[in-house]
Amino acid sequence: MKLIEKNFKEKGLKDYIYKKNSTEMYSLLEKYANREDAIKHAVNLENHYADQQNYSTQNPCTKVHKLVAELFGLQKLIDAENYK
Repeated sequence: MKLIEKNFKEKGLKDYIYKKNSTEMYSLLEKYANREDAIKHAVNLENHYADQQNYSTQNPCTKVHKLVAELFGLQKLIDAENYK
């Protein structure tokens, strides 16, 4: 949560305070975040844990980026990051 607040504050939202289940989160992310960068970071995390079979030690690792990439037609980002 602190990292989310820090990143939004760096983008100009000086008074931003994270709220769990916030209804405004999607619109904030649409405006201030970059979907492609998020997918690339998630793939890097997934690759970092590639040798580990114990998923409980993979924090964070949800693999939601695969769904997002599929929904937004960004599968090429996952493929490109996996074959660097």
